[in-house]
Amino acid sequence: MYKSIYGIVFLFVLILSGCKEGEDTEIASAEDALIASIQEEHKTLVTALRKENKRISDELSKFDDYSVHLQIADRNSRKIMRFIRENDFAQLKSELGIEATISDGNVFFKEKKYDEYETGLPIEQAAFHMSIAYFNVYDDILEIGYFLDDLNAVVRYSVTFEFNKNEDFLYFSNGDT
Repeated sequence: MYKSIYGIVFLFVLILSGCKEGEDTEIASAEDALIASIQEEHKTLVTALRKENKRISDELSKFDDYSVHLQIADRNSRKIMRFIRENDFAQLKSELGIEATISDGNVFFKEKKYDEYETGLPIEQAAFHMSIAYFNVYDDILEIGYFLDDLNAVVRYSVTFEFNKNEDFLYFSNGDT
């Protein structure tokens, strides 16, 4: 009798262990599938992040060029305003190659972009405080805009200078803001 009870218990344990093994296999294969899915998502994410890092790195490398262009455009714009303020139009032409005429207290620049005398700048505005409003770099043009603040009045003017990549003056415009 004990043999039959041991046999039944043994058989019962064997059946249960066989069922447990099958469940473990199913759980293990589900876990493996989940892990593989997560690994694939991570690989995709890592690849996307590497591409994004490369793009950002390329964009950041351009900022070195932007800062150089900004310095050049700012230096040339401020030189133009200094020569006007000092009424040194000969130096304006010799140093920067800019032709200008004076009429009714305004300076008119010969603009290479349009090959004509276009927008005038009142000479007294050349002495106003200059602060950079914006700077844009295009394929062939550097554009820098300033606010000219009359510190004795509540007036602000805006001016824009355009230069080509060779630092040559192309265009000037002004207006009230």
